[in-house]
Formats: sequence, C-alpha cells, structure tokens
Amino acid sequence: HTIRAGINTTSDVSNNINYLKNHQRTRVALFVNDALTTNFVTITGNIRQEWLEKLQPTTFSVGFEKEMLKMLTQNPKPKTQNPKPKTQNPKLILRGSLSRNFNVPTFNDLYWAELGNPNLETEQGWSKELGLTFKNTKAVHSFQSHLTFFDIDMKNRIVWQPQSDGKWRPTNVNRIVSKGIEAWASFQVSKQAFQYKVSVNYQFAHATDGEGGVQLFVPKQNGSVSAWLKYHKIYVAWQQTASSKRFGTTDKTTWTNAFTLADATLGFTPFPIESGFRSSTVKSTKLDLRLAVSNVFNTDYQVIRYYPNPKREYRLALTVAF
Repeated sequence: HTIRAGINTTSDVSNNINYLKNHQRTRVALFVNDALTTNFVTITGNIRQEWLEKLQPTTFSVGFEKEMLKMLTQNPKPKTQNPKPKTQNPKLILRGSLSRNFNVPTFNDLYWAELGNPNLETEQGWSKELGLTFKNTKAVHSFQSHLTFFDIDMKNRIVWQPQSDGKWRPTNVNRIVSKGIEAWASFQVSKQAFQYKVSVNYQFAHATDGEGGVQLFVPKQNGSVSAWLKYHKIYVAWQQTASSKRFGTTDKTTWTNAFTLADATLGFTPFPIESGFRSSTVKSTKLDLRLAVSNVFNTDYQVIRYYPNPKREYRLALTVAF
C-alpha cells in the first residue's frame, strides 16, 4: 500500500513573434496518489487540485487490474508439500478506469495573432474505460491483444475549425461525446537470425456533439495491418491503413471520402561498432540504414476537405544509436 502526495509548480513564459505581446502564467497543483495491491486486485487512484489564475476543477482518476486467467485455471486440489512452480503465462487481465479531466487552453489557442481566442474556456469532462488484455509469451514466439471499450464526455472542447473567411480559429464546442471500442493484436516470432512480427489495430468511435450532430474530421472507423520481417541484417516492413469518411459539418452535408494508404520500408543494420569503452553502460554503436516509401500507391486523399495531403514520398535515413 503506497500513498504519495506533493505540490507541483509550473511557470509558462512565451517569447513568440506571432503573439502581439509575451505572456506568462503560473500553475500550482496539489496531488495525492494511492496504490493498493492485494492477492485479488490492484487498485490505483489519484486526486489533483490545480490553481491557475483561479481555482480549476478538481480532477481524479481510479483504476483497477485483475488477473483473471489464474483464477479460471487454478487447481482446486489441496496443496502438496512439493507444489509445481507457478507460471506467469498466459495472462488474461481485466482492467478499468474512471477519471474526471480538464485541460486549459494553450498560448497558441489564446494569443496567436489574428487567430487566437482569448475568451476560450477550460475543457472538462469524464472518461471511462473497460477492457481485457491477453498475453502469452513462449521461448520463440509471443502473442498479445487488447480490447477496450471507452466512453468520453467532454464539455467546452477546444477545436480549431475553418471560419467563414477561410482561416482556422479555436472555439469551444459545447459538448463532445465519443463512445466505441479499440482492438489490437500482435504476434511475434524470433528464431536466431529470423524474426517477424504482425500487428492488427482497429477502432470504432461514435463521436457526436451531444445534440445529434457529428464530431468534425473524426472517422467512425479506422484500422491498420502491419508486418515486419528481418533475416540476419536485412529487414522489410509494410503497413496498410484504412479510414472511413470524415464529416466536415455537424449536419453531415460535407465529408471527405474513405481511403487506404500503404507504407513500406527496406532497412539494413550492417554491424555494431564496438565503442572501446569498458563502461557497461556504453557497449557499442549501432547503425541503421533504411529507405522508406510513404503512400506507396500514390493515393489522392484528404483528411480535411480542400486540404490535400502529399502523395508518394521517399526518405533515405541513416540512424546511429549509441
């Protein structure tokens, strides 16, 4: 059982030619964190009170994790003098959280010349999650997956939107409600010189303004499939992403079309260069030379209407890691 408490002070100072004048603000926060672990469940919680020019909303979060598979597979027989050692795999974990949040406007939101809005209100709202995590790790392969249900309800959400003059300005949206699911799975194999990994990700989100309109520029569905393969010193990677259409007005009269994109990478890790130092913290320098191609099929797509994105791109990079 662990309890932590403290005071945090942050001072923000601007020095930006895009502001009409420089600004400064100081934030003071008092917080208390608590963590409780038992044989049955792990519970975490925190509460935070912040002051910024005035008293801000009190925020808190509480979460839990419960390992389920051990309970489901537990041997009901009496204990013996020489019990078998417990295994940590596979694991099935039930988790959940509830939090109250707030977010103050940034200096850019407030003071950007001709675009900032000094009358913005603080965002605040609630977030709820419930999910399952499965892990199974063996000698040469591993599998992980997550399934999460989420429910987010925010008031005064700060959103940059195009105005009638074509310029983007931040405004407070009265309410944004987003409910949906996130799913992710990954399978990895490592056998000496041969390694590969496959991952799948999917999200479904029903995002509205609380009054029947939709949230702008947010797809209802998006997902990706990626694969990574390495043999000795050469590796290749491929990622395929897909997104449903995005609405540009809350009444759904304008939108951008759904699209899919593909990215590819070819890389070479020639050899580690020994550093020559005896220190255990500095062992070698690793080189990574790679050619990456974004938007392989030269797809013409838009995330926001009338704002086209780049087509095919090539990048040649050399990374040196110490």
